[in-house]
Amino acid sequence: DCLVAWSGTQSQSGRYLAWLEAGRDPKTYPEQKEGDETYLIVIHRDGKIERFENTGYPAVIEQGCYADGSGRDFALAALYLGCDARRAVEVASACTTSCGNGVDTLVFEDLAP
Repeated sequence: DCLVAWSGTQSQSGRYLAWLEAGRDPKTYPEQKEGDETYLIVIHRDGKIERFENTGYPAVIEQGCYADGSGRDFALAALYLGCDARRAVEVASACTTSCGNGVDTLVFEDLAP
């Protein structure tokens, strides 16, 4: 009952997703390879946002909104200025060459309870 995203190396994301689907035991969190900066982001229906970095214990994001990756600062600025999440990603993609390739959005209303 959550939405899952990641930031970083897409080729490594499957390991993190498999860990999450297997029950997210902190002891079995995938070891990050040297130079890997892939982060798993879990958004719960109640609004709680968790970011998993190099351990199976999450950092809880308290701000109520979140952005990550190379366009993070641009996206947060757009959110601060009143843009919705989709537009914030579009702004970030226009302002840096390190992100882009389209925007996909999911909302909990699209998911069965």
